[in-house]
Amino acid sequence: MGAVANERRGNLQLIHREGVAWSLMVGTGEAYLGAFAIALGWGSVGTGLLTTWPMLAGGALQLLTPAGVRRLGSRKKWVVLCAAVQAASFVPLIVLGLLGSRSLWALFAVATLYWSAGMAAGPAWNPWVGTLIPKRVRAAFFARRSLATQLGTAAALFSGAAVLHAWEKLESPLIGFVFLFGVAALARAASTLLLIRHPEPEPPTNEKIVGIKEIFGRLRRGTDGRFLLFLAAMTASVNIGSPFFTPYFLKELELDYPRYVGLVGTAFLAKIIALSWLGRVANRIGSAQLLRYGAAAIVPVAGLWAVSDHYGYMLGLEFLSGTAWAAYDLAAFLMLFETIKEKERTSLLSSYNFIHTVAVLLGSSIGALALTWIPQSREGFYTVFVGSTAARLVVAVFLLRLGWGRVGRVSSLARNLRFRTISVRPTAGGMLRPIWPSAETDGPDDTAGPGPDSLHPQNRPSNAPDGRTEN
Repeated sequence: MGAVANERRGNLQLIHREGVAWSLMVGTGEAYLGAFAIALGWGSVGTGLLTTWPMLAGGALQLLTPAGVRRLGSRKKWVVLCAAVQAASFVPLIVLGLLGSRSLWALFAVATLYWSAGMAAGPAWNPWVGTLIPKRVRAAFFARRSLATQLGTAAALFSGAAVLHAWEKLESPLIGFVFLFGVAALARAASTLLLIRHPEPEPPTNEKIVGIKEIFGRLRRGTDGRFLLFLAAMTASVNIGSPFFTPYFLKELELDYPRYVGLVGTAFLAKIIALSWLGRVANRIGSAQLLRYGAAAIVPVAGLWAVSDHYGYMLGLEFLSGTAWAAYDLAAFLMLFETIKEKERTSLLSSYNFIHTVAVLLGSSIGALALTWIPQSREGFYTVFVGSTAARLVVAVFLLRLGWGRVGRVSSLARNLRFRTISVRPTAGGMLRPIWPSAETDGPDDTAGPGPDSLHPQNRPSNAPDGRTEN
């Protein structure tokens, strides 16, 4: 027993350290891609699309994750391969920084490689790590790990701003980016080595691949499909404006790096703080009601940027935005959790994330077209931001028409579900993905109720107006 306990303790330490290494990569690497494009002399449209279009390739590659895992016969091998490729993707960024190259296609290609490798690893990492951590300690362990990774990302983000500011004073800003991308590459390389040391006790023999055709077939059924349609529509509406905040801050307002990261970091920290107490709110009012409140709160945020560019006002708006997005993201993930069977988890996570990236691409393309047609002035940015708010309002009205009541208590999920930060974005605080094993506790929890619906008929609740059961 002592040897087994020591082995489990060692596994937990490896998983914890790997998460910290991952967070340092996000905070010094991905978080500064948009700023790097601005430093190279890119325009607002190109910079905005750099943070969205490459994600489509990552979302598409996720669809190959179940097949890749099956082909390799190992989730571990697939995740390690993706992590190594992601670490290597920073090398061409370093070269571009040293050369001062403004090549649009080169930077897009590197960003595509980065997102493809990173997003393809996630759906396999979740169930793999779930096999390494005993259920009785999952909630507590992932609470500590999530806090450590979020603090690591924040520390890397603010440290990166100090590095860039120092090199900017030396009139060599690109060298600052070279340094940050070097740190990011080393951090992801360390993460990869730690992943190699993780054991894989259970081969993925029972994975079920759910095809896109079946996914869309499920989406057409009743409230289930309308809920997922709402999520995609809101994502598209938000991305009409959100990709263009970095060029707005750095090009239009000409903020220096410390003030820029001050805004981004405020939203990120607000999201961390809010997630620490919103679980109790979700348990009290239900996840459907929390989703309504979160959606209502994020509707006006984009348009409010047109009110003032005073830095104190913008800090307050970032704090409001991060809090609102925490409520929205938590509620959405709680409502999706019960729709995913364990044996379908890798496949369905891949498909849902692909739908999300398609919505991101659609929204950012609309914003880019608007900025192309409108003169790229401060008023042009305001027009795009207000347009994003208008689109969000239309989608939020659709949410109210779905007619969900108060869902069952969600105390177990709301208390235990933890997140990985896969991206740091202005105003939204960061793009999160759930760590699904963190919500699994030892034994059934009869205080936890399902969401308003499930994509699986056997999970559907009672009293639906169309004859199904619903709470």
